[in-house]
Amino acid sequence: MSEASKKVVLGLAATLLLADILAPDQSAAAQKVRLFKVITVKDDIVIGLNDEQMSHLQAKDAAGVARALVDKRLISAWQYRVRTGKTGIHEQLPYQPIALLALQTIRVEPYVTPLKVYPLPLQANWTGDD
Repeated sequence: MSEASKKVVLGLAATLLLADILAPDQSAAAQKVRLFKVITVKDDIVIGLNDEQMSHLQAKDAAGVARALVDKRLISAWQYRVRTGKTGIHEQLPYQPIALLALQTIRVEPYVTPLKVYPLPLQANWTGDD
């Protein structure tokens, strides 16, 4: 193989490697979770919804989630909770699937946390109205 051929092959390999590194991870993008604090008559809970679930609810923000809850009267989501990781750092992760009733919900608001937020489990496409 000539020196020119080696440079072309090496350049192509470097370009492919760089493209693979810089390309967005589609699975991670699909698993982006938005957290919301739901205030009910009983308590406050934090829920997580991924982009697919937000789309299913036709919601773009907390007001859209609240509107979907009023319209459907019941929606499903994953409850999130804080745990201390193996390194001693607090993390926000999915705890259990829950159903929210419009009748018992007072308010839905965005929830911002400085903690690392874990994605929903793979079977998280549970919407409760299927």
